[in-house]
Amino acid sequence: MSCLASPSPKLLPDRLGHPHLSKLKRITPEFSKLQVLEWDSCQLGKRIWPSFPKRTKSRCNSVFSIIHSNISGPSQVSSFGFRYFLTLIDEYSSCYRVYLMKDRSELLNIF
Repeated sequence: MSCLASPSPKLLPDRLGHPHLSKLKRITPEFSKLQVLEWDSCQLGKRIWPSFPKRTKSRCNSVFSIIHSNISGPSQVSSFGFRYFLTLIDEYSSCYRVYLMKDRSELLNIF
């Protein structure tokens, strides 16, 4: 099977959805002499990215030794009067809690 000449060598891979070079070589002789596709989108689309590690080395050895916290708000939309929320995450166990607050002054009572 052969393909008709295209106006630009890059046009055919674009129209076919950036197939692998081996498939392009079978479709048209125009690509038979190429060793590597030089177009960024084709190369990046074929790249295999390394996965993130499932667990990193922890900085703590027990529950509640390191707690990450964040207070967010005020939200433009309130739900039942709650406009702020506090998140607490235990680094060791990855256990988390979310607390809803109507005002920031409630923070000390939650802690």
